[in-house]
Amino acid sequence: MYFDLLPDSVKSAETIILVDGGYFVFRMTKHWSKKGKMYRAHRDFKAKKINYFQRQAIFKKAIEADIAYIGFRLGKLKKNPKYESKCKIIVCWDGIKGRRKRGLIHPLYKANRYGAEEDYNASEHTGVDIREKITKMGLEPNNLDKGWYGLYEESLEGDDLLAELTVEAVERNKDVIVLSSDSDMIQLLEYPITLHDFTNVVTKESIIDKYGVFPSQYADWKTLVGDVSDNISGMMFVGKKKATELIQNYGDLDSIPNEVFITYKPKYDITNRMKEIRRELGYSLLHAKQKIGSSWETWEKGNLKECAYASVQKIIETVGESHFDKKDYRMQLQDMKKIVKIPFK
Repeated sequence: MYFDLLPDSVKSAETIILVDGGYFVFRMTKHWSKKGKMYRAHRDFKAKKINYFQRQAIFKKAIEADIAYIGFRLGKLKKNPKYESKCKIIVCWDGIKGRRKRGLIHPLYKANRYGAEEDYNASEHTGVDIREKITKMGLEPNNLDKGWYGLYEESLEGDDLLAELTVEAVERNKDVIVLSSDSDMIQLLEYPITLHDFTNVVTKESIIDKYGVFPSQYADWKTLVGDVSDNISGMMFVGKKKATELIQNYGDLDSIPNEVFITYKPKYDITNRMKEIRRELGYSLLHAKQKIGSSWETWEKGNLKECAYASVQKIIETVGESHFDKKDYRMQLQDMKKIVKIPFK
């Protein structure tokens, strides 16, 4: 579908190189840091040390250096389209309304990103088109260098556009190289592609060594762990190590036992009830903690924090489930997995 939007010269290439447009957003952020070239050029412009055109020339030079760096990395793979006519690059840019589909599931998706308004809702979000900034620097987003092309879809995030193109290019028997530092791209390693994070080639073996799961299981793993950058909280009381164990043992999110997704939070009246039960059993506070569960003392003293079911099952059975608010996170986690998966469906 999206592959058909490309010029014939790109569609006929043997090697398709897909570049995450987020790379330029990241580089722009670096250039605008206090030691960055754009920040210093703008400061000099404000101080009237240079004029507007000189400032823009410095901006352009900074981005050209970023483009050259990509060419350098591809040259190491002998896949730089500047010298290899059978290779073409497609930069996948973020659509300004790209967050909206995921926002229908999770309104606070990416709400922690810079510039999010107080009444932020991802389903209504309109972002900044980075291509406009690049154009003002005197560069053409669809022709950044020889053999480069750009693709943009207003309703898609760059990741999804890139993933869609990956699948389509693989189906057309293309040699596919994906350049991105976004960990979500790990999912694409289930296809016969080369993944490069702008520094090194990322392999299936390196992912298994790092996370303990296969690339095809990464979305399940990340859903459990969460992702601060996308404002995805993950499953309470499940860290990276636990998530790896769960995926290794059960294969995917849907196969994990339901008790993993259940938490209990004591109600306000539990403190007196726990004291009564302890007196009936003839237990000291320390003995109750050792015999029934480590959270006994915490709850009896009024710190009514939420706990994972597996760690407090015996306490719940002793006190009675009616004294607790039960929460099942499975459906919420299933929704989060839809957000993590690329391309978004």
